[in-house]
Amino acid sequence: MSQRWLVDSGDDVIIFLVILSNSSQKRILGVGQWRGRLKVSVTSPPISGRANSELLELISSWASINKKNVSLENGHKSRRKTVRIKNIKYEQILSLLGE
Repeated sequence: MSQRWLVDSGDDVIIFLVILSNSSQKRILGVGQWRGRLKVSVTSPPISGRANSELLELISSWASINKKNVSLENGHKSRRKTVRIKNIKYEQILSLLGE
């Protein structure tokens, strides 16, 4: 079953997400029904790329993959972001969310 927030790109996956910065805790919140994007909260403010950096660290830890394989493709100054994870399968990401 195809997910709007997750795209298979060969050996990589692309995740469309929305970030909630300045939150009380950093975590993956699940897929938002309204936006159809993965919701992620981080504790850092959106200043000087700190929230983006924390986001990439959280995604790499969540997916158990080296941080160098996680990159921000789009949305550097937006709440809506596109993240690419290299060397991981679509099914692995879905299993992390229990889907």
